[in-house]
Amino acid sequence: MAQSPLRVGFIGIGGIGAGHARAAAQHPNMEVAAFLDVKDEFLERASRQHPQAAVCKTLEQFLATPKLDAAVVATPNSMHAEYTIACAQKGLHVLCEKPLAMTVAE
Repeated sequence: MAQSPLRVGFIGIGGIGAGHARAAAQHPNMEVAAFLDVKDEFLERASRQHPQAAVCKTLEQFLATPKLDAAVVATPNSMHAEYTIACAQKGLHVLCEKPLAMTVAE
């Protein structure tokens, strides 16, 4: 039986996030499903490279992506905890670039 591809979304699609997306796109069992970034130029570039992926401008839009399995958080460090927690609460598997958080409280 064929395995369904792992549908991955990327939060932060600048340098590191773009590299993770390129790697995922080359994997036979992964699908680039969505992007979230605050910079329009990053979203436009990602959309050209991965036209099948949803382009999101808010976390709510990203988390509403149908059948999303996992998220890669590659934002500036100060945003890692917020996005990682939100994705985990939604039930997604999360790969978070280091650091996971900026403070013990996070």
